[in-house]
Amino acid sequence: MSRPPVLYERDIELQASEVLEAYERLSGSPIGLPVPIERIAHQVLDLPVVWEPLDSLPGKEVVSKYKHAGFGKPAYIALNERLINTSFEQYRGLENTAIAHETGHGIFHAERGRVSQLNFGLADAEELVSFTTDFLDPFAEALVQRGPVEDDWWREWQAHTFMRYVLMPRFLVEPLLRQGGYDQWKGAGGLYDLRDRCGVTISALVTHLSKMKCIHVDKHRVIRKVTPVAVGQARLAM
Repeated sequence: MSRPPVLYERDIELQASEVLEAYERLSGSPIGLPVPIERIAHQVLDLPVVWEPLDSLPGKEVVSKYKHAGFGKPAYIALNERLINTSFEQYRGLENTAIAHETGHGIFHAERGRVSQLNFGLADAEELVSFTTDFLDPFAEALVQRGPVEDDWWREWQAHTFMRYVLMPRFLVEPLLRQGGYDQWKGAGGLYDLRDRCGVTISALVTHLSKMKCIHVDKHRVIRKVTPVAVGQARLAM
């Protein structure tokens, strides 16, 4: 397996912006929330999404996989049909979040002729489905615990970061934040309201806003605004 590409967060955000703009050109209309990630994956990147049974791995359920092209078969994104009535029903926004994550793998990590699979598991990115003391940044926590960074760590970070920026681009999220209310969990403009408008999991939203330095949520689930949201945030220039 080749090494993952060297990418900074801004590189990944720019790639997400490019994908969104390509979809706008194809559809002839501006992108809005929730971002139609399944149509984007299929129409822009030729990555269809299918439901099929995915085997669990020791200690974790596999939510989705990016399946590489090979042996005459095109690449595609698989969602675990065994979880339709459990995880996908329980965690609102998980379907979009998983598709966007696997789309990131398809953009950054596809290798010609490779048939092994990368997967998105509940235990791999715990912040997407539950609140823990380190749910805001489990990747940083894993880095501290494991010492040297492995290639798979970087692949998952890159796919996870792409997911955040393609589903919650600044130019769509920041106008909502300027309306206020995101320092509370419920109510108009609250985090659960924003979750539904963005079509993501609540923890993906909280992680994104935390990394954008808009909020801080402690282990007791207390929300604190960090910095005011800038006015007039423009789209990233390509």
